[in-house]
Amino acid sequence: LLIPVIIRMAVFPFHFLFPDVVEGAPTTVSTYLAIVPIIAGVSIALKLCLNLFSVKAEFSWIHMPAFEWPTLVALLSVITMTIGNLCALSQIKLKRLLAYSTLAQVGYLFMGLAVSNHLGVGAVLFSLTIFCMITAGTFFIAQQAMDSQKTDSISALKGLVWKHPFAGVV
Repeated sequence: LLIPVIIRMAVFPFHFLFPDVVEGAPTTVSTYLAIVPIIAGVSIALKLCLNLFSVKAEFSWIHMPAFEWPTLVALLSVITMTIGNLCALSQIKLKRLLAYSTLAQVGYLFMGLAVSNHLGVGAVLFSLTIFCMITAGTFFIAQQAMDSQKTDSISALKGLVWKHPFAGVV
């Protein structure tokens, strides 16, 4: 039950197809794929981990004795963040860079889940909200830059703050 959720969210070890899909799809579809499955996946992961694998205590959750899921979630989170950030360093295509950045953000979201208390869940929900707005805006600005420069490389962002100040600041 947890494996389809992890596949949809592009968490390690199922991260390798996500940049190819984002790069090959039109930008509107890429934006959708970078936001909606991650919202659904994080929501399902929260529900599963906190309601199925734990018992609610006063200020946190008591984990099942045989299954220490916060350790597994923290490990997946660290690996996903590391792979996302390290692979983003060598990208020359703008949409692939954004895809690897999205992978790293999913790792950051999972860190809040690994905390497994009310503060962690609140942090995940707040971060998920900000993630959605920033990702949608970033893909929109990237599409505008790629269309105006007629290229899909990172060089499309060169001088963006001087040509389009609002988009460059965003």
